[in-house]
Amino acid sequence: MKLRSKSVFLGFALSLAISGPACSQGFVEIHAGGVEDMPLDYAPEYKPVNEVAAPVEEVIRLAQVSGANGFNRNLKKQKMKNPPPPEDGIHDTENEGTFVLMPPLEAYEGLPPSDFGNYVDWVKAIDEKKIAPRWDRVDSSEEPFVMDMDIHRPVKA
Repeated sequence: MKLRSKSVFLGFALSLAISGPACSQGFVEIHAGGVEDMPLDYAPEYKPVNEVAAPVEEVIRLAQVSGANGFNRNLKKQKMKNPPPPEDGIHDTENEGTFVLMPPLEAYEGLPPSDFGNYVDWVKAIDEKKIAPRWDRVDSSEEPFVMDMDIHRPVKA
C-alpha cells in the first residue's frame, strides 16, 4: 500500500479504537415496545402534550382598545374641518401670535374642495388660475420651467 492509504487506514482504525467503547456504552437494544427502557439521563424532563395544552373551556380575554392610541391626534375624528389656529390643538394658545393667524376656512374660501389633507385641491386651484404661486422668492415675474428628466441612450454597436 502506498503511504497515503496506510495513514488513512491507521487514522480510521485509531478513531474507531478510541470512540468504539464510548459508542457502545449505554447501548440498549430497541424492542418492539419502543424506547421506554433506553437510559436518557442527559435528556430534560418533558410533560406529555395533553398535560401542557390549555383546557378547552378556558376563556380568552381581549384587551379593551377604546383608550388605545389616545395620544395620537391623527387617529381622532376632527370636530370640524380646518378649525381656527387657537382651536386646532396644534398651535399654542398661550402665544398671542396664534390669534393673529388667519383661520383656514376664510383663507381657503373659493378654492376647489378635496376630501383629503386640508380639504383643498391645490393642483386644480393652480389649473383654474385661482392661485398664482411665485416661482422665485425675489422676482415675482419669474416663470416656471419644466426640468427635462428624460434620459436618452443612443444605441451603439
